[in-house]
Amino acid sequence: TMALVGVKVIGQYFTSGPSVLFITIAIIVSLLSQALWHFTDLWLAAWAQQSEEYSNEKYRYQFFNNQPLAGSLLLYSDDENLSVYAGLIILLFVTIFTRMLICSFLCLKCSINLHDKSFKSLLRSPVSFFEQNPIGRILNRYTRDMSIVDILIPRTINELNITIFEGFGTILVIVIIKWPMIFPTIILAIICCLVREYYSRT
Repeated sequence: TMALVGVKVIGQYFTSGPSVLFITIAIIVSLLSQALWHFTDLWLAAWAQQSEEYSNEKYRYQFFNNQPLAGSLLLYSDDENLSVYAGLIILLFVTIFTRMLICSFLCLKCSINLHDKSFKSLLRSPVSFFEQNPIGRILNRYTRDMSIVDILIPRTINELNITIFEGFGTILVIVIIKWPMIFPTIILAIICCLVREYYSRT
C-alpha cells in the first residue's frame, strides 16, 4: 500500500524554500516553455501543410508571383521558414533548460532549509529525546530520509512539472485544432484519475 502525502505537507515543503515571487517566476517560465513547445509543433505542421499546398497546381501561380494565401501566417521562402523554425528550436532549448534549472534550484533551496531546521531542532532537543530514540533511528533520518528529499523529490517534481504542463498544453492544442475532441479527452482523463486512485490505494 502506498502512503499518500497530504496537501499540507506539500505546501510546507514549498513554503520552506524560496519566496512566493520565485515560485511564481518558476510557474511563468514553465508556462512559457510549454507554450513555445506546442507553438513549435504547430509551426512545423503549418509549414508542412503549406509546402503541400504549394505543390498543387492551383497555388503555384500565387507562389511565384509572391501573392500571399488567405489565412496563411507563415513566410513563403523555405529558407525563411527554416530560419524561423531553427530560432524556435534554440529558444525552446533555452527555455526548457531554464525551466529545469529553476525547478532544481527551488527543490535544492527547500532541501537545504528543511535540513537546517531539522538539525537545529535536533541540537535543541532535551537529553530525554536521545534516551527514547536510538542513535540508529536518528542517523536514518539524516541519511536515508534526507537523501530522498535531496534526490528523489527534485526528480519527481521535475517529472510532475513536465507532465502537468504537457498534459494541459496537449488538451489546449486539441481544443484549438478540433474542439469536439475535448469530450473524449475529458472521459479519458476521468478514467485515468480513477485508475490512479485505485492503484494508489491498492
